Amino acid sequence: MSYGFQPFQTQNRSRVAVVTGGNKGVGYSVVKKLLKKFRGVVYLTARHEEKGLAACEHLKKEGLHAPKFYQLDITNREQIMEFRQHLQKTYGGIDILVNYASVPHKTSTGDVDDEEDEHEGEHDGEQQDGGEGNVEKKPESEKKNGPEENTVKQEIQVKIEVKTDVGEKKELTQEEKVADERRRLAESYRKHKIESNPPEEYWVPKVEVDPVIAHAELTMKTNVIGTLNVIHCFLPLFRAHGRIINISSSLGVLSSISNEELREKFASTYLLESELMDILKTYITDVKNDKTEERGWPKNVWVLSKLAMNLMTRILARDHKYDERKDLLITSCCPDLSEDLTPLTADQGAETPLYLALLSKGEKNLHGKIFKDKKIMEWE
Repeated sequence: MSYGFQPFQTQNRSRVAVVTGGNKGVGYSVVKKLLKKFRGVVYLTARHEEKGLAACEHLKKEGLHAPKFYQLDITNREQIMEFRQHLQKTYGGIDILVNYASVPHKTSTGDVDDEEDEHEGEHDGEQQDGGEGNVEKKPESEKKNGPEENTVKQEIQVKIEVKTDVGEKKELTQEEKVADERRRLAESYRKHKIESNPPEEYWVPKVEVDPVIAHAELTMKTNVIGTLNVIHCFLPLFRAHGRIINISSSLGVLSSISNEELREKFASTYLLESELMDILKTYITDVKNDKTEERGWPKNVWVLSKLAMNLMTRILARDHKYDERKDLLITSCCPDLSEDLTPLTADQGAETPLYLALLSKGEKNLHGKIFKDKKIMEWE
């Protein structure tokens, strides 16, 4: 049976915006601003239901129409697929995706919440009355046993699959490698079905639990791989003039890497998505062997994850070339510091992602760019 767009008899053709990790900080502010300026349905997602509902209630108290809430852990591929299926069946597609859910900027380990960040503004306290009407809940039979299942060990349960042709091997040029990967991705999306897995999965070696290693793995699993899986899963749903905005950081720049050879790999315009994942796997191995400083990695895993997000934005834009008919724009932005390096509030930081989400048609020169203060940022 085909699960493409045509067989579905959708009930609602409203435009749809989704903000992951929308219960706190910049994510919360982006939701708030979209509710004011976006003509359509706005989804706030959060890993914890009670925190998401509390954020929706706060928005109602601010005099806004409550957004739709969907419980989503971006490290859980099954939840990503369920949300995608819900959006396709209910609305037939999606128009805006703001990827904010992430592990925060912390040098120490301990309990970290993938929707927490360095911005002030708590909106996820105890659940309050109200907000239930906009909650997309799963049947009790579909709920898992609880978070205890995943607290003993942190493992990125994803895998790199590289297809090779059988027969005589031929050394490809960098241009041919990029073209081959683009063709493979295009074919994968054409065949992609609603019940299938995302076309790309990535894996980081399983290690014995150690606070530093576990934190490094969790950060990569959430900030990079989780975000990438959401994008891959949702790409087939985007309607014309879609916008994907990845929330990054001004610190995620190439100068954060002291190793010149490594920096050149990251800077390559031919860097493949799978090659980026291989580099990040090497980082996890170096963390395990306590060699990150020796190998010239950034001092903080969060900084590396944001650099990877900027690179990922550029790679995705290259592999999904701008098409005037589709007008899909993939961008990244840095909401933490202003141009003069002054720290921004969450509301101030939300201005640039809002600007990118509501860009007018035909802004093809902005595809794959990184922004700060609504301007293209020189990040290399």
